[in-house]
Amino acid sequence: MKSHFLTFFQYEAWANEQILQAIERYAIHDQQILKLFSHILSAQALWLQRLNQQSTLTNAWQVLRLEECKLQMHENQDELLHFLQNTENFQQPVTYQNLKGETFTNSIYEILTHLFNHSSYHRGQIVLCLKNYTQDLPVTDMIFYLRKNGKQT
Repeated sequence: MKSHFLTFFQYEAWANEQILQAIERYAIHDQQILKLFSHILSAQALWLQRLNQQSTLTNAWQVLRLEECKLQMHENQDELLHFLQNTENFQQPVTYQNLKGETFTNSIYEILTHLFNHSSYHRGQIVLCLKNYTQDLPVTDMIFYLRKNGKQT
């Protein structure tokens, strides 16, 4: 299971980099795109805080400047990789509070699956917004990542 999530981690890092490059090229001042990309990164930070049993102080809808997005993206990658490398039991339950203060318990497996799916959903929204600027849209589907990086079976 660890290798499964490490592959998802590598895909996530690659896909976010594709989005970042497209924003830099075509839509650096589009507030909706920055809002969505910021949300991906802030939500990752929030879930990482929960996985690490830390207080969740992150605002999931704060709009970051592009330089802040880059920093947050790299911080998240470092923290997520560290978490994955040091996790053995992906069925372990994690109890956390949502932003309304409600308490929930989900396994690490469920939380990581949500985290990666959440990012994919919002990257799709960003690509749709990028159509206003270019027809040279970033391809961020996992299957393209797997093909490009020789991870086919």
